Amino acid sequence: MVGLRWKKCDFHLHTMESKCYTADDTPEKWIDTVVENDLQCIAVTDHNSYKGIDSIVELGRSRGITVFPGVEVTCDSSKVHILCIFDTNCMGDKVRDFLSRIRIDSNLIGKSEGCTDQSIFNVCKEAKEYGALVIAAHIDEFNGISELSAVAQNKILSREYIDAVQVVNSLAWENYKKDKNKEALFDILKTNYGKEISEAQVEQWRKTYERAQQANIPMIASSDNPSAPSEARHGLWGIGNRYTWIKMEDEPTLEGIRQAFLSSDTRVVMDSTYDRIPENDPEYWIKSVS
Repeated sequence: MVGLRWKKCDFHLHTMESKCYTADDTPEKWIDTVVENDLQCIAVTDHNSYKGIDSIVELGRSRGITVFPGVEVTCDSSKVHILCIFDTNCMGDKVRDFLSRIRIDSNLIGKSEGCTDQSIFNVCKEAKEYGALVIAAHIDEFNGISELSAVAQNKILSREYIDAVQVVNSLAWENYKKDKNKEALFDILKTNYGKEISEAQVEQWRKTYERAQQANIPMIASSDNPSAPSEARHGLWGIGNRYTWIKMEDEPTLEGIRQAFLSSDTRVVMDSTYDRIPENDPEYWIKSVS
């Protein structure tokens, strides 16, 4: 992998164009927060909107940040969220044309309750035909693919439809695998969401996470930038709160990310696994010499 470097990435970020963004921040203040959190690659993924992209792309370029234009699409009656990310040579008009293609009502731009009448499978297929990278958003919490049947989940987890999944509660699920402590699991989720989560909901999320593991689909962590702890609305506070290390070329491209996902075991590392730059530590250690 000569010439490749680890990049700190957050591929699920909302700007002021998402109607559930809480503050009247400026694009300059927004990109300042990206820089302060040492992010190197980001994606702008407002709810069903393209309007915040161009200003962030330009500001990112001036600050040495690679910005991928994108959108978080709400699909059909299931309300499942899908991230569609386009290459850096695209601008907001590319995303606008895509939203028109999947029939997002212009009156619902920026609103999470706005949705296309197309199925999640059609949205993913259209996005891929349009050249986008497709990531199933927060699969193990609200509005993720856990809302779908087990059969539909297994179908969507194939590489035919998506390139990766965003996971939120991986540490909780992995700890539960080890100790089978339900009380501890529920306490963690209650802290994360600021409310009790029903046992049925927890099981639904956990099983979805396990299906994604079994499908061997690449997993990433991203912030979805909440405005405060346990807050569903968006803001500056959460930018870079969750992230993924991806090993890519110096000037990242969408194809570079695709290639990294195809070798995710060696080129994709979530923050819950590694919170430092992976290349700062050697891959091999000398245990002893005799």
